[in-house]
Amino acid sequence: MLRVFYWAAYYGDLKTVEMMIELLRWSPMMKTYKNRDILSAAIIGQQIDVVKYLVELSYKGKTLSEDAILQRKLVNHRDEEQNNFLHFTYEVNNPTINELVLGSHLIQPGTH
Repeated sequence: MLRVFYWAAYYGDLKTVEMMIELLRWSPMMKTYKNRDILSAAIIGQQIDVVKYLVELSYKGKTLSEDAILQRKLVNHRDEEQNNFLHFTYEVNNPTINELVLGSHLIQPGTH
């Protein structure tokens, strides 16, 4: 099932991604195909609607320290080749994806 999560993001199946996150309560930070999260999949597949949905999600804990932990977890998440979603953002070099990701709340000064 984890690969379905990845490929849904990669191919732009926003309805499936939303269902898995909102109804099944799956975390967008879960390691899926090749240990990548689904934000990486959407970026690699250049699926602007899915990227937009994922960067606009609220990654909040119960406290500010939990927020910081979630933030670090997402930014520091690495796949099998030690890449994260920022690497794929620069690799794909799609201006719209660059703007969505680099302008999002996911990025804090010093993380890119």
